[in-house]
Amino acid sequence: MVWEGPGRAWPLPDSAGGPGKRTGSKDRHRAPGPPNYLKLRPDDEPAEGVLVCWGVTLEGRKVLLGLQLGSRESYENWLTFGRDLAARGLRAPALIIADGAPGLWKAARELWPSAEAQRCTVHALRNVTAKLPERHHRELKAR
Repeated sequence: MVWEGPGRAWPLPDSAGGPGKRTGSKDRHRAPGPPNYLKLRPDDEPAEGVLVCWGVTLEGRKVLLGLQLGSRESYENWLTFGRDLAARGLRAPALIIADGAPGLWKAARELWPSAEAQRCTVHALRNVTAKLPERHHRELKAR
């Protein structure tokens, strides 16, 4: 399986359920996470969203599963991205870890209804910290 993008193509890694290897219980992947926003050209306003999906095996090895430009964190963008990953051979992930983006969660539930869901602890901590007075930040982060 090969991902085709503007000027780029790369195979879906074997450990992601792609051709050449059957994945077993040792391989667990997390599905799409929050996008990064990049200015692809100096005059880009707003910055272009880049949807990213990493896989992580039980041994802790990270595998980049896909990148795709997407205008913001919409349900439609995440659904298209997830369908592309599935078409390239990605099996349903065992666990999805993501921020609180509603579009991502809606698409993930539709694409992979049997996957477990977990809110990203880094994003959750940032959200809680933003609401606390600064004098409590260090104590919260130490826990």
